[in-house]
Amino acid sequence: MEPPYYMSSKSIQLIFLVFLLKNFNAASQLSYVYTNCVDSGNYTQNSLYQENLNQLLSDLSGEASKTDFYNTTNGESPDTIYGTFYCRRDMSQEVCGDCVKSAAQTIVTNCTSQKEAVVWYEECTLRYANRPIMGIDDDDVTGARWTSKVNVSNPDQLEKVLSTKMNSLFEDAAYNDSHLGYATGVAHFPPYPNVYCLVQCSPDILGLPCERCLRRIFRSMVYCCNGGSVWAMFFNINCQMRYDMAPFYTPLASPPSLQESQPSPSPSRSPSPEEVSDPVHGANNDTSTEKSNSNSESLQYSLDTIKYATRNFAVDNRLGEGGFGAVYKGSLPDGQEVAVKRLSEDSRQGIKEFTNEVELVAKLQHRNLVKLLGFCLEREEKLLIYEFVPNLSLDKILFDTNRRKYLDWETRFKIIIGIARGLLYLHVDSRFKIIHRDLKSSNILLDEEMNPKIADFGMARLSDVYSFGVIVLETISGQSNNLFAQSFGHDSLISYVRHTNHHIASRLWNTGRIMELVDPLIGNSFPRPEVLRCIQVGVFCAQEDPSSRPTMESVLLMLLNNSSDIHIQPRLSAVSSSTNMQRQEHITGGQDQFDSQDGNQPYNSDDTSQFTDLYPR
Repeated sequence: MEPPYYMSSKSIQLIFLVFLLKNFNAASQLSYVYTNCVDSGNYTQNSLYQENLNQLLSDLSGEASKTDFYNTTNGESPDTIYGTFYCRRDMSQEVCGDCVKSAAQTIVTNCTSQKEAVVWYEECTLRYANRPIMGIDDDDVTGARWTSKVNVSNPDQLEKVLSTKMNSLFEDAAYNDSHLGYATGVAHFPPYPNVYCLVQCSPDILGLPCERCLRRIFRSMVYCCNGGSVWAMFFNINCQMRYDMAPFYTPLASPPSLQESQPSPSPSRSPSPEEVSDPVHGANNDTSTEKSNSNSESLQYSLDTIKYATRNFAVDNRLGEGGFGAVYKGSLPDGQEVAVKRLSEDSRQGIKEFTNEVELVAKLQHRNLVKLLGFCLEREEKLLIYEFVPNLSLDKILFDTNRRKYLDWETRFKIIIGIARGLLYLHVDSRFKIIHRDLKSSNILLDEEMNPKIADFGMARLSDVYSFGVIVLETISGQSNNLFAQSFGHDSLISYVRHTNHHIASRLWNTGRIMELVDPLIGNSFPRPEVLRCIQVGVFCAQEDPSSRPTMESVLLMLLNNSSDIHIQPRLSAVSSSTNMQRQEHITGGQDQFDSQDGNQPYNSDDTSQFTDLYPR
């Protein structure tokens, strides 16, 4: 398949291409890997954004003859563009300059209108975007990899050798100031007799972000190359990793005490045709194939690995237990912390249905969703492996006075908006539309910066919009359903009814006492219109009639609407009859950070509240 060629009638574009090609004939000596034209919006041909892009690429190309790392910006908002490049540190300055010039030409040839793109060569990486990218460990952009078709005879031993060597290189690259994100090393691996390893991060993400980036690549390498490829190259947006049985890099000069004993290297080589497997993320040829992320093998962990990570499901590693099973904290061999859900025997889901659901959920990627890393289906065990979220679940903070006092209104509003965005992604924006059906505060986890992450989507029972309204009212009041009802004078029977918050809020609204709903621990320094708007939205979502509830699209628009008038005027609902009361269930609070209890039926009323009709769900 012929690659697309970039055409433009604008003279500045022609001048830019001439600048790149002038006195430049080294492209054939460089090793091109892949270009990712990121699907995050397009610019118009001959626009100011394109003009800024051309100037930015010209600036980057000019700096490449002086330094092996550079970043810059060009233009004014909304046409500001950000760009950066870094070269492999064992490349000469001349090769670095040639590579960046070639990369700049390639990126405009392959990506004719995308506002964000990245191009990888073995010798350099170049990137631009319409958003800040410096110093950000960005794992949302798809990377690339090449692997050999030839495998070693002892793949398990290779994995162990690489794990030991790469772990030491991660430390050197990330935390040794003199290495600036770059490290190489050799490990003994008969009969080759050695394996040569290289890792590198972009110098703007040194420290923990660099280590995390490299560990993500290593996990991908283990999943991809468990057959034991004799060489592999992996490229992420901010870091890269490579190993080979033959020397391919030039050792950097270092003090004698730090210098490794290495055989004389051979020049960097390109893989031979008989060795090469197709690149995972599309080269421009008809034989290239893309490996789907939905491949269940790439998501599967061995039971031995998970037992090791959780110390054989040790009691002191147990985080809690919910309706679907217990959750354990674990640490994988590469150091990544995970949360492992061990599904109970009561889970009657078949193997095919289980793996299909895992593959579907693993495709969902959003900053407000807990990321599913994989699963284990072995020896009667069904295990789900999630990213570990270090803070507690929302219920454990909201319903604990000592912890809740640190939740100011700004943090609570951020949590409300984050949950809304996560649900909107599940309902509308993801390729696979998901209704959570068991949304509650114990299924909302909080990260280091108190950003909410929704857990257990795809495995539950109830209406999301209704439950979101309940969480909003709980977040504002700082009280659970039971305490909420007791605090505002409901009798003991109603205090056990799930989701009575809606009726209490309606009653307070009609009596002009709605601000009594606000948690006193917030204090008095909060924007009253914003709080009032959140209460309105919470009550609106928690109506008994499902057809009267808004969509999550409408919810997010209302929450972010700066106008104080969003035409939602709740009115008091009548108290349910004893017949309806008997339908309700006694709810017990969950202990698990991925808690999922059944029996979440909404409170029913014979009366209906009056709301402006927005798109019902």
